[in-house]
Amino acid sequence: MAFTLVSAALLAFASVVSVRAESHTVQFDNKCGYGTPQLIQGGNVLTTTSYTSTGELSSAIAYLQTGSCLFNGEGCTLLEMTMTNPVSVGGGSSADISLIAPHTFNVGATIEFYGGCEGVSTTCDSESCTTAFKEPDDTWVQISCQADNANLLITFCPDSSSAAVTTTTTAKPTTTTSKKTSTEAATTSTEVATASTETATSSKFSATFASITRSSTPTVSASSSSPSASMCKHKRSERRAISEHRKRHGRSFNH
Repeated sequence: MAFTLVSAALLAFASVVSVRAESHTVQFDNKCGYGTPQLIQGGNVLTTTSYTSTGELSSAIAYLQTGSCLFNGEGCTLLEMTMTNPVSVGGGSSADISLIAPHTFNVGATIEFYGGCEGVSTTCDSESCTTAFKEPDDTWVQISCQADNANLLITFCPDSSSAAVTTTTTAKPTTTTSKKTSTEAATTSTEVATASTETATSSKFSATFASITRSSTPTVSASSSSPSASMCKHKRSERRAISEHRKRHGRSFNH
């Protein structure tokens, strides 16, 4: 009888300890670079970063406050969750993403179990995603976990990088300058060669032209007399004859 009482007491104590040991953590990872995460239960803001419950966390909601969300997430992407240890088959934790009006898409979101049920997750990255509640009967979009003390990671803008990565490309100015100088030198050499060719061609043309000019200029014979020279000679002979006649006859002649 005494053994039965002790056994019952131990079982009751173990049950109480087990219940008290239950805890669940909900953690945010905001990769958007803006906004403030909100975890709300029963009209109270539990955290904007990370929250650990002592026992189950029932009927909690979360969203990223970007300035346009109402207190219960109206106008924004809504995440719903109940975190509890299973007491029967089909029980346990569950979570989902909802876009049922008045909730609408404002940022992408992923919910993922960890510390139990790793790899179980869902993501909605646009208002046309098929992984969020659009109608109350879309129960197939829920994810669930049958492990004790499972935790939940909520990531906003899951496709964004947490830090910008800048790739710096180092230029090679020396090589570029050398190539440019070589090209310019080659161009200059070509221009000089062209100018030399043009000069040589011009000189050749000038020599040819001079040769043609010399050959085409008529040569005047020294023995040829112009009409003006013959007339002058005739006048001089005529004046000498008149002068001699005056001397002989002493009379004047008018011309």
